[in-house]
Amino acid sequence: LNDGKPPIPRDRFTTFTSLPRHLARAFQAEIERGGIPVLIFRAPGFAQDVPDDVRDWVLLLPATAEALAIERYGDHRGSLEAEASAWRATSAAVRPDPAAGSPP
Repeated sequence: LNDGKPPIPRDRFTTFTSLPRHLARAFQAEIERGGIPVLIFRAPGFAQDVPDDVRDWVLLLPATAEALAIERYGDHRGSLEAEASAWRATSAAVRPDPAAGSPP
């Protein structure tokens, strides 16, 4: 079974990407339409007073669905990450504050 590899625990999640909120929400909906559940959380490293529309959001997928998500959405993830970089460079986005730590 599994060629001697231990099974992936069903409750383990993995980070798929980190994007600004407007991109993260749209990507979350796209992936979920494909039948893969997505959890979305504020990305760590931003100051507490950074507005939610400016900060990055982390998309988490079940580890058991990661390979399928990469196959289906890997190219789109790359284009969204490039779009996010351009948005951050041209927007009034607040840079992460490493001293702030993770949100509560």
